Amino acid sequence: RAEGTKNNKKMMGLNRMKAITKPLAQRTFATGKAYPLGLVPGRKKEGWEGMIYGFYGASAFLMIVGLANKPSTDIREWARNEAIAREKVVAKGGEVEWGTFYNKGGANGYTFSKSETGTTPVLEEDEEE
Repeated sequence: RAEGTKNNKKMMGLNRMKAITKPLAQRTFATGKAYPLGLVPGRKKEGWEGMIYGFYGASAFLMIVGLANKPSTDIREWARNEAIAREKVVAKGGEVEWGTFYNKGGANGYTFSKSETGTTPVLEEDEEE
């Protein structure tokens, strides 16, 4: 049994030597260096990376432009548009009734209607003008 123990120790030493003499890329020990996302500087990029970065940039651009041009849904904006619409009714000689909304077109002042299902919405003409 003593010989078996010696042989096991000898084999363990050989395994350690094999691990040390392996090429650097095949070693499995921690180097102590950390890179962002585990990407080593100077590595060759994969084929999909350039395309996905382009999509990220285009998506960010579209989000910025879209959110900068979104319609205002603030209650103050709605009240302002309603007050302007009521002033127009009064200026034309009409009476303003309590509980009636005069700004029918919403925040942008446009009203669209469809005649039937499957047709394209058409801008309604202003009945008052």
